[in-house]
Amino acid sequence: MKAFLELIREIDFYGKAPVFYFKGKIKKISTIGRIFTLLIIILYIVFFFVYKLKRLFSRVDLSFYDYYKEKEDIAIQITNEDFYFNFGFFNVFTNKPYMDKTIMYPVAYFNDEPVELKPCTLDKFGTNYTKMFNDPYLNKLYCFPEFNYTFRPFIDTFYIDVVSCENSTLNNNECMPKKYLERIIDATFIEIRLQDVMINPQNYSYPVERRVVYLQSYLYKDIGQSVFIDLQIANIETNTNLIGFDFLTEDKLETFIKYDSSTTLQTPGYKDFYPIYEFKIQLIDKSFHEKRHYPQLFDVLSEVGGFVESLYSFFNIIGFFIINILYENSITNSLFSFNFKKKSLE
Repeated sequence: MKAFLELIREIDFYGKAPVFYFKGKIKKISTIGRIFTLLIIILYIVFFFVYKLKRLFSRVDLSFYDYYKEKEDIAIQITNEDFYFNFGFFNVFTNKPYMDKTIMYPVAYFNDEPVELKPCTLDKFGTNYTKMFNDPYLNKLYCFPEFNYTFRPFIDTFYIDVVSCENSTLNNNECMPKKYLERIIDATFIEIRLQDVMINPQNYSYPVERRVVYLQSYLYKDIGQSVFIDLQIANIETNTNLIGFDFLTEDKLETFIKYDSSTTLQTPGYKDFYPIYEFKIQLIDKSFHEKRHYPQLFDVLSEVGGFVESLYSFFNIIGFFIINILYENSITNSLFSFNFKKKSLE
């Protein structure tokens, strides 16, 4: 028990160990030691610490990982800023869009609610996409007039049916002749343009790049087509704390809608398969998640400390023998004086 108490009394992390003083100083200063010390200070302050701090505040370095969540019960309110699309019929020879109800026309629904399509205008699109959709033939493409919907996976759907013109008293039998109509259908392709985002984790302020996805399909007089366009939710979470105390701030969460995939089913004999062409836009229940982590001040200090420690060890290995020899010579010359004429030690 006594030995244990003695051991306890000896514990002192801040106790001062006795040292040997040489000429009133705790260490022997050498020229090469000064040079190595100056190099460490310069490399530490100028070439490393300042450089790392600049990268820290510029939010250049990062680490991130992606994962998916399946079967998510989510709902999102979307406007044309979040997602929007248009489409049109294009002549394969001129590559120009046209609108002609005497040939064919689209019928649109959101779920079971009919929507009246209108010729597109540039103000319909999100502010980040207006330049991308600026087209001299924009007014020949179809757009939704209003766009503010609740979007739920596999529940809410945009339906667009393409119907060929059929004479009736309702349209005053104004359809083009059947043979001419079928030739035009065979010389037409439909193009769907979607507002989309591409994940760009390297950019701290804007983690996505805006883009337009183009989906094209040729129309046929004897083949019906159904296209299913799947969208997904993309959540990007970014740490915002610069110092390192994450509990003081909340991570920034940004939510986007992005294109995932499309599937086309074909059925011969569109006369028995109404309509000629249809496409459905729906949200899937598999969401994309990305977690972004940028270095914090504590990370920089740790990295700088490791760098300086490595540099110190490197210079210590180089100067070890030189400094020891200089030190031993200094002590010997200070303690003893040799008289070479008398061959004696004074």
